[in-house]
Amino acid sequence: MTPDILERVGSILYGHQWRSELAQNIGVASRTMRRWASGSAPIPATISEALKAKCGERIAELESVIAEMGCLEETLFVRLRNGEVHANDIVTEYRRIGPRFNADTCTVGRRVTMSTDYRDEWRFTGEITSYAEIAVDRAPEGIQGVYAEDERIAVVTIRVDGQLQRPSVPSADSAEN
Repeated sequence: MTPDILERVGSILYGHQWRSELAQNIGVASRTMRRWASGSAPIPATISEALKAKCGERIAELESVIAEMGCLEETLFVRLRNGEVHANDIVTEYRRIGPRFNADTCTVGRRVTMSTDYRDEWRFTGEITSYAEIAVDRAPEGIQGVYAEDERIAVVTIRVDGQLQRPSVPSADSAEN
């Protein structure tokens, strides 16, 4: 990570006072952050990974706000079925918090296989880029209906490895043979 990218990401995430706020948020001294920003000290790779996670969290927050504003027209499921999700796309999944979807299991960098639903068996693989938990009422309207009985849900962003594929289903002819 370069000092220029650090500054861009820091100012987007934290505004004008980004150096001190980012330093506090990731647990380093303000002086260390100033040295990284000036280029007088190398920026550790772990800081780049931490900032990627912070950006993913912000993306999930913004997608939720956009959905509340009524600007989100297509759900992930529609995009997946229409073949509109491709390699390196970042997708957002909303799931019930539980044994499979929680802060311990949805760690940044973890490899995952996701499906749109169990009937269609549409699947894609990828890597988790962020995890957050939000109040259900902050989720897109359609998601709110699905998780109406929950107070909070998991928001997982995933970088897709490749284009979604639907597994081949044996035809009636091949089933007879």
